[in-house]
Amino acid sequence: MELDRIDRIDNIDTLRGLAKSFVLELQKQEQRIVRLEAQIKDLKPDDQLKLQLEIDALKQQLANRNKVIFGTSSEKRPLDKPKQPKQPQTGHGPTEQVKLEVIEKEHVLDEADLKCRSCGKPLQEWEGQSVDSEEIEVIERRFIRVKHRRKKYRCPCGGCVEVAIGPRKLIPGGRYSQDFAVHVAVAKYADHLPLERQVRMMRRQGLDVTSQALCPSQNVCHKQTF
Repeated sequence: MELDRIDRIDNIDTLRGLAKSFVLELQKQEQRIVRLEAQIKDLKPDDQLKLQLEIDALKQQLANRNKVIFGTSSEKRPLDKPKQPKQPQTGHGPTEQVKLEVIEKEHVLDEADLKCRSCGKPLQEWEGQSVDSEEIEVIERRFIRVKHRRKKYRCPCGGCVEVAIGPRKLIPGGRYSQDFAVHVAVAKYADHLPLERQVRMMRRQGLDVTSQALCPSQNVCHKQTF
């Protein structure tokens, strides 16, 4: 569906459903790109070239779909504010969100996975060990940080370590949840809120974010974190 057709949709439920389907489609395309990139190194040079062309085409489709959902980075910024001098960069990484409430969620292995792949013995929880990550979530117009603790399990034989599966991501390693992406898309097209205006609203609620972070098409192209 083209951008101008989305702009003409007034029904909030219809728009929310479209946004969710678009997010799932983006996730499937990104996962396919990851799988293809993992295969390319084992191919012959001619086959590598063909597969690389396919990967490049998929990346372009992914970027175009992101533009349809989230718009481009060409939205005009407010003109009533004087430009502030750029501050020197002190490092890279996500912005610390110290104002947001933190909720922890534990992820455990399914019963069927609690067996050692080497010897078949039951896995035991590795006390104090987990793979931690966090994502920004929105709950009833509140922004919170959800800490995902993916439990680690190991076998006494030392031949197997397993980690519980975490939440599905729109982009591998992404910091913002799928529901957050849908929230941004619905606000943009249903409420006609440009990304810059959403940024100001989010900052009033404690979330320090930029319009570039709300537009994942740039981050997909540059392999950064959304």
